[in-house]
This record gives sequence, structure tokens and C-alpha cells, in this order.
Amino acid sequence: MFRYITRMRFLTRLATAWLLAASLPLFAASPQFHPAKLAEIPASLAPFVESNLISGAVTLVATRDKLVAVEAIGYSDLGAKRRMKTDDLFWIASMTKPMTAVAVLMLQDEGKLSVDDPVEKFLPEFKNQWLTSERSVTGLGLIKPARPIRIRDLLTHTSG
Repeated sequence: MFRYITRMRFLTRLATAWLLAASLPLFAASPQFHPAKLAEIPASLAPFVESNLISGAVTLVATRDKLVAVEAIGYSDLGAKRRMKTDDLFWIASMTKPMTAVAVLMLQDEGKLSVDDPVEKFLPEFKNQWLTSERSVTGLGLIKPARPIRIRDLLTHTSG
């Protein structure tokens, strides 16, 4: 049980750090990247490192054309007190889920899809899905769903 709680705390901290890092482009909303504003990005993570919520982080701000800033803060190895480097590797655990969600939302911003689109629009194999209404030793009861599964359902893990 202790290992499970420790792992969940670690994953929660990792998710918090990733989500914070994913929101960092909001610091530089205009095409003009002011050095003082860019310096605020790693500084804003310092309290998380100091309170041991995360051991360290790498931040990156880029445009479509160039890398604007990349900084490292904290430690990649707490025991050895090894400082974080910008090219350190990270175990990302289940972080592919929010990364996928960000990619889907970017596609929505570009008008290529909507989270309210049915999944079957892009994956025809999802047409004519059935739901289990009851399960017994002798069989399965199936019903037609009230509506098709939407992309939003997949992103929120509520597809059934």
C-alpha cells in the first residue's frame, strides 16, 4: 500500500509539473518575448522545487520558427545533488494522455475537428457500437447507445 501511495504522489507531482510546464507559453502571449518575462518562467517553478513538490524541471518556449528560451531548474538526482540539465531525460509515465489532449485541442483550434465530433467520423470502426445492458452466466444484454461516442468522451475517459 505504501508503494502505491508513494507512486501516486510521484505521479501527481509529475502531472502538476507537466501541466504547469504546458501552460508556460501563456507567459509570452505576444510575438515579442521580453527577457524579463522569460526569466519569470523558471523562477515561477522555484517554489515547487523548494517545497519538494518537484525535484526539478526543464522549461522551453518556442515559436514555429525558433527556440526562444530553454532553462533548467532544480535537481535531476536529489541524492547526488546533481543539478538539472536542459537535456536530461524524463520518465513521463502516463503523461501521453495530456499530451494527446493538447494535440487534439490544437487540431480543434485549427478547425480540423471538434471535441463534440463523433469518433466514428474519423474512425469508421466505431459506427454501430452497442452497450452492455446486463450480463449473466447465460448471456449478454445489448442496447443501442443514446448517442455515438464523442472525442470529448475519450478525452474525459467517459466513453463507457
